[in-house]
Amino acid sequence: TTTCIYKGRFKMPKRPEPKKRKNTTCLKLRVRWDIVQRMCSKRKEMLVRRLS
Repeated sequence: TTTCIYKGRFKMPKRPEPKKRKNTTCLKLRVRWDIVQRMCSKRKEMLVRRLS
């Protein structure tokens, strides 16, 4: 399947509320998610190339 392997393990983090959490946590989550998404797309491309 071409579905991402990280889809189940890494769910898109909900935006933390500014009242409860600091901005740094929000930024860390955002950066982490971007990295995961990038890895995911790369893996997808590899799978698609193998299938085609």
